[in-house]
Amino acid sequence: MMRETMSFVALGDSAGVGVGARTGGGYVARLHRRLRARGFEAGLHNLCVAGARAVDVVRRPLDEAVRIAERTASLVTLVVGGNDAWRGTSPRAFARNLEVAVGRLREAGAWLVLGNVPDLSFAPVAAQASRADDYANQLTALNATVARVAERFCVPLVDLFAYSHATLQGRPELFCEDGFHPSAEGYELWTDAMWPHVLSAARRVGAGAGMEARV
Repeated sequence: MMRETMSFVALGDSAGVGVGARTGGGYVARLHRRLRARGFEAGLHNLCVAGARAVDVVRRPLDEAVRIAERTASLVTLVVGGNDAWRGTSPRAFARNLEVAVGRLREAGAWLVLGNVPDLSFAPVAAQASRADDYANQLTALNATVARVAERFCVPLVDLFAYSHATLQGRPELFCEDGFHPSAEGYELWTDAMWPHVLSAARRVGAGAGMEARV
C-alpha cells in the first residue's frame, strides 16, 4: 500500500465532483490518478460541492482545506466561478471571497493552482439562454478578477477560458446529456489543461515533503 506523504485537496463546484461523467469522474479524480501514476504518494481530499459559488467555498470547505494544509504538505486546486457567472454574483463579492480563500490557503502553506471560468458559450444549453450577452459580460468580469487574484498572490493560473474556447466549438460530444456539464471526454480535456500546472506544483510539494516521484 502506498504511503501518503502529501495531500491533494480540491475546492470547487460540480466539475470537481464530476457531474455528467459516466465514467472516470471529474477533473479532480483524473488529476489524482495521474499523480499516483507518476509516483506521487498523494491522498485525495475532494471538497468540491455541486452548485458551489465562491461564497460557498469560503463558508465551509475552506476551513477543512486549511486544516489539511496546516497538517500535511498540500497541493490545492481551486476552480470556482461558473455558478457565480450564471447566477449573477457581483464581481466585487466574488473577488472578496476568492481573495479570502487564496489568502488563507497561502498562509497555511499550501501550493495552490487556480483556474478561471471556462467559456461555456458553446455549450448546447447556451443556445437556450435569453441573457447570453449578460453572461458573457459577467464571465469577462469574473475572469479578470481571477487573474488579478492569481497575480496578487503569485499563484499559477490555468486559463480554462482560453482552452475551452479553443476546443469546445462544434463538439457537442464534450458535453453530457444536460448540455451544460462536461462528458467524460470533456473532463479529460479539462484535465489536460490543468495537468502541467498541477504536475509542476506537485513536484514542489513533493520536494518539500522529501518525496521521490517519477518525472
